[in-house]
Order: sequence, then C-alpha cells, then structure tokens
Amino acid sequence: MAVTESGSIFLNSINTEGEMKNRRYIVEKFEDCIKEVGVQNVIQIITDNASVCKVVGVIVESRYPHIFWTPCVVHS
Repeated sequence: MAVTESGSIFLNSINTEGEMKNRRYIVEKFEDCIKEVGVQNVIQIITDNASVCKVVGVIVESRYPHIFWTPCVVHS
C-alpha cells in the first residue's frame, strides 16, 4: 500500500506461502517495491514489530538514508 497526497493506493500483494520470511527475503521484497515506486518517492516504511522486521528496518535505513522505518503503531 502506498499513501500519497491524492490518497491511498493498493500496489500489490505477494503470496509468501512456503517462503522463509528471513531478513534477506523481506529486504528483497521491500527493495523491489521501493524501486517500483521510485527511490525518490519513498520516505517511510511501516512494518510489524516482529524482531526480523526491526532488522529489516535498520537495513533499509542504512541503504536508503532518506527512508525512515517505523514499527506498527497499533502494536507499540
């Protein structure tokens, strides 16, 4: 999902059945999406609070210093 000044947009969904949801896999999926939207158009990613997602957030922030990771506010 992406949110713009014009409103929210559903981008896509990924069937992850049978996939190992480790940091490598999740970072790859985030980077695919970031590149699809355009690196210059992404300022924030929001994830669940799972420990693997926290690591993913750190990795994305280190690779893209202008993108901020935020844990899911519902779980905070």
